[in-house]
Amino acid sequence: NSAQEIINTLRLAQNKTLASEGASQWGVYFFSNQYVLFKGNNYASREISFDGISELPESVEIYQTDLNGGNPEAVTRLDSSTGEISHRFPQLLPDGKTIIFTIKQNNIASFDEAIIAGERLDTGERIVLVRGGTYGRYVPAGHLVYVRGENILAVPFDPAALEVHGHPVPVEEGGW
Repeated sequence: NSAQEIINTLRLAQNKTLASEGASQWGVYFFSNQYVLFKGNNYASREISFDGISELPESVEIYQTDLNGGNPEAVTRLDSSTGEISHRFPQLLPDGKTIIFTIKQNNIASFDEAIIAGERLDTGERIVLVRGGTYGRYVPAGHLVYVRGENILAVPFDPAALEVHGHPVPVEEGGW
């Protein structure tokens, strides 16, 4: 199963780093359709010849697991009644009880049309934050930063209330 394959890759990166294999650190970098086991301190400066590339399935959910053992547990659940086929790019907010993530639905052509949502882990309450964007990230300056097309946008964001305020403004245009 795909979740177990991803967990195995995360454990492999952890074990290779702990064993100092190749006298280097290892990591896993996720794209929208694949993930890469890489050798190096970070993805940008990795040793490309060691890349291990795996495809992500079309349908992806977000799980949490203890890397020391235990079974994965779903953090979010796909809502098939709204056409959800994938939950990706999660970020745990500073309260430790809320995540933001990207939702891909079956009626969109690209992640530029996706939804960025917040979900309270204790209650399951889900709130749509942005329609038309992907890879949302909370930054401590009080903004939700995300990607749409070749642009990076920011909108004022209250993580406690799970509310955006105002309109997004471009932070970087024309590629990232």
